[in-house]
Amino acid sequence: MPKITMKKGENDFIGGIVFHKRVVSLLEDSPEDEMLTIDLSNLYLDSSVIGTLLAIHTSCNKKNRELVIENVSDATMRVLSATGLQCVLNIPGKDTEAGK
Repeated sequence: MPKITMKKGENDFIGGIVFHKRVVSLLEDSPEDEMLTIDLSNLYLDSSVIGTLLAIHTSCNKKNRELVIENVSDATMRVLSATGLQCVLNIPGKDTEAGK
């Protein structure tokens, strides 16, 4: 199972572009039937990186690959919950109600 960890500095607009390139490279280099896990290392994500996660989610769906996102910070989870994206992204073990 390929796993990629977001590094500090990749959690903003420019860093998100770098992170997206790393994820795409990992997807290309790993077997198609393997799930992809993204470890956000409890970093706060700005809206551009949340958009990046949605783009990665879409890429995985097109390739019939499961995407799991782990170590989501509480602040980021609140943003995802407020927008309803917690229902779109696979984030195991997180309370998905807004404000929790």
